[in-house]
Amino acid sequence: MEFDVANNWKLLCRCIRRACKEGGISPASIVAVSATSMREGIVLYSADGIELWGCANVDARAANEVRMLKQQFPGLEEKFYRITGQTFALGALPRLL
Repeated sequence: MEFDVANNWKLLCRCIRRACKEGGISPASIVAVSATSMREGIVLYSADGIELWGCANVDARAANEVRMLKQQFPGLEEKFYRITGQTFALGALPRLL
């Protein structure tokens, strides 16, 4: 479930170039870019802007971290859910740990 960030960036650039060409849009006329997603993915970068790691929200390797958070911090998942609408099962916190 890890992202191939370098390849994904190349694909994204190619799509943007094609959309500009087919839409007759000058890249210089673009003043903002927005992105959206059904769920979050995580890409971590070093201070130098080098990609360190990326994963999708369905990456389930953090099962032990979810268990630990629930045991050591009772009620934290409910608080997170009230604020973010996410549970630990698909949220970023366990995967970051």
